[in-house]
Amino acid sequence: MRKNLTSAVLILLLAISAIYGGCGRADTVQVLTDMLERNAGTIADISFLCTTKDGERSYREEYAISFPDEVRYRFYEYGRGEMRLTRYTAQSGGRVVKARVTGQTPGISIQAELLENIPPLRGTGYYLSFYHLPGNADYYHSLISLIQGGTLFCSSQENLEGREAIHLRSSEGLQPVTDLWLDATNGLPLRKTIQLPPNRTISFSFQYLAINQGGALEPFPQSAPEIAALFGTEDLSVQFSTRDGGCRPLEAEEAPGPTGFAPLLPEMEGWERVYAFSRDPAAYGLNPTEQSLSFPEGFRELYLVYRHGTRQLEIKQVPVIKEFAYYTTGLGTLSEAYLVQRQSLGAETGNAYCITALDCQEMHMVAGGVEITVTGDVSRREMESLARQLQSLAADNR
Repeated sequence: MRKNLTSAVLILLLAISAIYGGCGRADTVQVLTDMLERNAGTIADISFLCTTKDGERSYREEYAISFPDEVRYRFYEYGRGEMRLTRYTAQSGGRVVKARVTGQTPGISIQAELLENIPPLRGTGYYLSFYHLPGNADYYHSLISLIQGGTLFCSSQENLEGREAIHLRSSEGLQPVTDLWLDATNGLPLRKTIQLPPNRTISFSFQYLAINQGGALEPFPQSAPEIAALFGTEDLSVQFSTRDGGCRPLEAEEAPGPTGFAPLLPEMEGWERVYAFSRDPAAYGLNPTEQSLSFPEGFRELYLVYRHGTRQLEIKQVPVIKEFAYYTTGLGTLSEAYLVQRQSLGAETGNAYCITALDCQEMHMVAGGVEITVTGDVSRREMESLARQLQSLAADNR
């Protein structure tokens, strides 16, 4: 009887270990990446809270997102025993408004800026550049790439406050040490911690309010009174300014005239090219780095935007100029993000490479004298296919 009982306990322990133990086996990792793949592109709208603890500092972020390019964002900090709204950002297509509280009581005011016609490239500081943006296909595919590339590994399956969670951790030797707990059903983050030297730990906790509920976002604010009302009072002084990002619509096929170079115009099955823009960065510098550059005469940027349902893909193209090639490789990249992975896509893609961070990914390549940056809601396979097509288009243009 005791022998049978011991055997039963052993079988039970093995079963529990299979469910909740380490999940680094190839088959389990495949199940995880398959789940992430299934959920990529399925979320049309989402709203959530993210509470962050950084030592003695604590703050809260609120997001309401309608994919692919509508965002409302609030940042709250503790002050005088209560949470106070100190920053607000909204994006609607190529328009972004940013507002923040400045000064000390009683001289508090609000500084607000409306940016229009901004470049549609993620991670540039203006377009979809928030610290957390889970839910779009970009988020899911970046996770898949980090797992398959060995940057993240599946540590265990756990019960996290009553929810089944998959625990991912940065691979040994990578800094900073990052832990991420994903909802085992939909792959959205439940908790994240980042350990920074010497003894600093930042923890993020996520709470989801609505997913695919179809709720309308609040109107995009574009005046000083609207901004003041968002901060709960119309009495505060609002210093309101506007800037033009310089993107001008054009017909992509006519781009050689305005841009001065022959663009590469890929066609992707299921995707529609919805926008094309040219931009003169010398006339519309958006950041200090850009403003300090001396651009070659006639230098122009071309931006292409493609859509597939709620998924979006952005392509930036500029002519390769030997003495100026650092321009596109030095701006709008993920070099300052945590846990960055760089991988080559191989010689058949013209040595294109992908840079991936949590929530975001980019592809960089040169084809036919054109330097190209790609961001968006696409998988690594789609990135590789796009790179090969761009190489083929460049060969046809010779």
